[in-house]
Formats: sequence, structure tokens, C-alpha cells
Amino acid sequence: MAQRYDVPRTGKELVDRNKLLSEIRGLNLPAGAYVVVGGAAMAIRGLRDTEDVDLVVTPPLFAELERSGWRRKQRPGGKPGLLRGPFEAYLDVNTQSFQRSTAWLLERAEFVEGIPLVDLGTLAGFKASYGRPKDLADLELLKTHLAEESGAVPAAQQPHAADRDKRSGISRTERRRLFRQGRI
Repeated sequence: MAQRYDVPRTGKELVDRNKLLSEIRGLNLPAGAYVVVGGAAMAIRGLRDTEDVDLVVTPPLFAELERSGWRRKQRPGGKPGLLRGPFEAYLDVNTQSFQRSTAWLLERAEFVEGIPLVDLGTLAGFKASYGRPKDLADLELLKTHLAEESGAVPAAQQPHAADRDKRSGISRTERRRLFRQGRI
């Protein structure tokens, strides 16, 4: 199984997997209108802990959440977000170098106990494009997990490390495979 790690404590209570699933279900969000992204998508899969739940939602759901009292949150870059407790809702989590539409994310969502999660290949793409230290640590966990899932040899044991993509650390062959599958 992939390595687990805890997010450094920032004063917020960490959410365990069962509580996380229960709280997401408790939102009563309409099926096909949201997908869990970020650290929560990793936590639900048991890869690491999380402090919050990031959701990418459709524009109608975003408007409904705002009308129902979710607080407006300005994101870096000026994009709107909504906040309620540990939940944050966004119309997208795109960067300039890695973009996926909400429809694309919803079509490729993987379901865990009925909860739609961003697929791990796409999540790895987002994490690589963000480039923050916490995202790079997540990217390492994702690469290890995806390698274990596919039965691939871990990066540290591969003889041709020079053949690896400098930015993501994924081999060119693996990157092409993930691209053909629409995962990155």
C-alpha cells in the first residue's frame, strides 16, 4: 500500500475517512453536479489525511450553494469560491498550464462508496502544475500509489532515471499511457 502522511496541523481538526464520507453525503449534493478534488480525494482513498474538502461544482450548483448561505471566498488569481465549514466549492481548480473542464472531471470521476472523486492521474496533473511544496509531496504519494496500482517498478528502482519527465517525475512511457487514457 502507498505511504501515508499527515498534513501538518494548522489549528484545524483533521477529518477521518468515515467522517469525511459522512459529511460529504450530508451535504445532499445532486449526483453529477460535483466532484471531490485535492487532498480530500487522496484522504478518501487512504493516501493521506486532510483538513478540508475541495469540491468542483457545476455553475447551477455553485449558485444554489451561494443562495443557501455558503460564504464567498476570493481565490488567488481572482476566481470565486465558496466556503462552509471544512468545505470549499469552486467552478474549477485549473492553472494556466493544466486545465480540465468541470464536465471532463465529472465524466472521468471515480466513485468510492458513492462519492465522485477526481481520478488520480488528473489529480497528479493538477498537483504538478500547482508546484507548491505540499502539492509536490502529494505528487510523490500519487506517483508511488499509481506505480503500485499498475505493478510498475518504483521510480527509485528504475535503471533509466534520465528518461523521466523533469517536471512530474513520471516516465515518458507512463506519461504517454496516462495521456492516451485521458488521465493527464
